[in-house]
Amino acid sequence: MKIFTDAELKNELTTIDFGIVKVGETKINTYYLFNDSGTEVRDINVAVDNKKEVSVQLTNTSLPKSGSTPFTLTYTPTLEIKKGLNTQLQITANEIYS
Repeated sequence: MKIFTDAELKNELTTIDFGIVKVGETKINTYYLFNDSGTEVRDINVAVDNKKEVSVQLTNTSLPKSGSTPFTLTYTPTLEIKKGLNTQLQITANEIYS
C-alpha cells in the first residue's frame, strides 16, 4: 500500500505534516490509499499509535488491484507541542488470491 496526497496518485507521501495546529483546534487532511500489491485486498485497516490526538476515517475496506480510496486523518492536539508530534501509521490488509 502507498499513500498519496492527490486522487490522481501523483504525489506519494512518506511523511505527513499537519503544520502548526493550536491546542483544541482540529486539522483534517484527506489522503489516498493505493493498492500496489498486485491482487485484490480486503479488511483494510489504517491505525495510528497516538489515538488520543490523531484519528483515522476509512470507509472503503476493500480495494481491487491498482485501486485507490480516500481516507482522512484528523489531528486535535491536547497539549502544546514545541517540536511536533511523531506518530506512525500502520496499514494492514488481507490479500485475496483467486
